[in-house]
Amino acid sequence: MKCFETTSAEETKSLGTRISGFLKPGDILALIGELGSGKTTLIQGILKGLGFEGRVQSPSFIIVRTYNTDPEVKHVDLYRLEGKALEELHLEEIYSRAGIMIVEWADRSPWLPSGTSLIMIEFEAENGRKFRFEGPIEERMK
Repeated sequence: MKCFETTSAEETKSLGTRISGFLKPGDILALIGELGSGKTTLIQGILKGLGFEGRVQSPSFIIVRTYNTDPEVKHVDLYRLEGKALEELHLEEIYSRAGIMIVEWADRSPWLPSGTSLIMIEFEAENGRKFRFEGPIEERMK
């Protein structure tokens, strides 16, 4: 398991930018971590690395945001969804139309295919975060 630690939002964004260089069309990144752990901050760095220059927000209330990067990114936030609402979202259909799909609160998802890259985020010390990688992204970052 590959691990990285950051001590600031800027370091977390830089890690995201680094991750972007290892992504390929068809990838799914499943982010798991508590509220405020840095999921959206990491995604800001990923999107910056893919050439997006606008504002990146968590799509908590609209559920899915699309970013016109190359490849296109679908950013999904499952924080507010549970039960039937999760099933009705049809993540597999969103994925079929995405170049890359990044899912926040992925541990709530009833659907994540094999080959999904997991990024688990934990709080460390005062401002620190620990990022643990599993799956294809871990192999590519070695």
